[in-house]
Amino acid sequence: MPDHSELRRQRAHYICPACGDEHVVPVDVHLEPEPIVFGGPGDTIPHSRKVTLECPRDHVLADVLLPLTAPAGYLVASCAVVGKPEPAAGNDVDARHVGEDVPGPAPVVYDEARKQSVEAIRRFSASLLTTSTGGVAVYFAVLKYLGLESAQPESLLGRAMTVLPAALLVGAAAVSLWACQPLLAAVPMQDFDASRARYLRSRMRRVNIAAALLLAATLVSVGVWTMLVFR
Repeated sequence: MPDHSELRRQRAHYICPACGDEHVVPVDVHLEPEPIVFGGPGDTIPHSRKVTLECPRDHVLADVLLPLTAPAGYLVASCAVVGKPEPAAGNDVDARHVGEDVPGPAPVVYDEARKQSVEAIRRFSASLLTTSTGGVAVYFAVLKYLGLESAQPESLLGRAMTVLPAALLVGAAAVSLWACQPLLAAVPMQDFDASRARYLRSRMRRVNIAAALLLAATLVSVGVWTMLVFR
């Protein structure tokens, strides 16, 4: 079973019981996936851990309750103080909400959906490609069965209408193949999410175009077959 645990560093803010001021201390937080409960909380979940820290002002030891955070779908398994407490500066980042200091891990279900989204687009594109390429042979087979050789359209428009479904199917196949094309690019880690979103949007646009071409080819094919039947 894959290990989805994460180790993240947070800057925990707390009120010192010795001096009454707000201090901040760096903490390494070990996060583990919690059991999935449908209908459970969907926001950041607060957690607390009791530790003994030295007041940076009065230099006395005091037991404090550190407010730690974990994203929905994760629990704080353990924590370790990795630095000395400091007075909270006015411009310090309040990391009591996860993601403002170090991005927290995604919930397990959301993480799996992210992994499967690209594969789902590729599978659908491959289905469109197979359907479009196979549709060309099916279209001409039905034309032959309906006796196109003995009833050639006389007008240029009629001949164009006869060839149009095949052209649309070829176009749908080409766009579907374009949607299946992998992307090779050097993407910095901080830009990965934005680049991935752009990649998915561009692939979905191509898939939608291919599906529209396939639908148009189907409608025109039915129209051509109907005209041959009732000629």
